[in-house]
Amino acid sequence: LHKPATVYGTSNYWWFNASGDINYNSAKLSAYASVNIDHDHELEGFETDIYYPKQTWLQTDTGNYRYHNLNLIAGADYRLSSKVTVGINYQGGKNIYDGSDHVSNPIINNSTGATDSTLRTYATYHPIAISHAVNLHSTINLDTAGAKLLLNADYFNYYRTDRSDFESNTYLADGSLSAASRNRYHD
Repeated sequence: LHKPATVYGTSNYWWFNASGDINYNSAKLSAYASVNIDHDHELEGFETDIYYPKQTWLQTDTGNYRYHNLNLIAGADYRLSSKVTVGINYQGGKNIYDGSDHVSNPIINNSTGATDSTLRTYATYHPIAISHAVNLHSTINLDTAGAKLLLNADYFNYYRTDRSDFESNTYLADGSLSAASRNRYHD
C-alpha cells in the first residue's frame, strides 16, 4: 500500500556497531573496560488483512526508526594481601529508540469492492532507557584448605521514559476528512 521511499522520502537504511576493550594486569591490580556503541536507521512494518462478513480491513504499519545505544562495563580488582582481594564493577548504558509510524487502514466494502473509508494514524515514539549497576566485592581466603569468604554489595538503578504522540483520522471514500473521527493523544 505504501513504499518507504514514498512515505519517508528516503531509502537509506543503515546499521553501525563499534566496540572496544582494554585490560591491564599486574601482581596487585587487574583492571578492564569495554565500550559498545550501536546506531542504526531501520524500517519496520507489517500488513495484516482482516475479513469481516461485510468489510475487509487492510491494516498496514510502516515505521521509520533510529536506534542509539551506548553500553559501558568497567572494573578493577586490587590484591591487598595474599589473603584479601577487593574490587568494583560498573555496568551501565543509555538506549534511545526514536521513530515514527504511518498506519493506514483502508476499509473495503465486500459487496462493491469500493473503499468505504480509510483510517490513518501518524505516531511518534521516543523512549529513553538509562541503567546503572555497581558491584563492590571482596574475596577473603580464610585458610590454606581453600575456605573463602565472599562479600558482595550491589546497587542498581533503571530509568525509562516513554514519550509517544499520535493522531488518528478517518477519511471518507471521497477523501474528505470525517471531522468527528479525529483522535489525538500527546504525552
